[in-house]
Amino acid sequence: MPTETKAKLMRVPVAEVQAKSIMSKNMRELKARERKIELQTAETALKADKRYSDFDEYKDEIYEMLETHPNLSLKEAYVLTKASDGLEGLERIAEQRVLAKRAAKSKKGVVKGSGVVTSSKTTRIPADVRKVAEAMGMSPQEYMKYQKITSLSQLENKKKKKG
Repeated sequence: MPTETKAKLMRVPVAEVQAKSIMSKNMRELKARERKIELQTAETALKADKRYSDFDEYKDEIYEMLETHPNLSLKEAYVLTKASDGLEGLERIAEQRVLAKRAAKSKKGVVKGSGVVTSSKTTRIPADVRKVAEAMGMSPQEYMKYQKITSLSQLENKKKKKG
């Protein structure tokens, strides 16, 4: 909206509206500089602490998170970014362990179509697989059932075979 129109609506002189606009712009710039300095200081402090020695590995993702969630502190963004990455890592580790155990057990038992190895004993689901399944809101059995599906078309084919 033009400055003159704002001044008429507010019933104040045009110069006053212009001054307020300039002050608002200066305040935004000042706050942006203050935030940048705050983040630089926090980054220096985190890097000095050996618990955050991997900060640079996550730096891009951390600052992306800060752009979408500006009220977070740098440390909070680091923890959330790393936790998100860690959850994916846990899932990969769990899958690798399950595959290794399957390979070892397949020598002893029979592999069924669901991918679960059976023998004379009941197969136990590893704790890490249960944790990943729980984090994803699934039962461990359901997670194991859908674990090998890598595309939507595979899921649709699996559903067609059932139905």
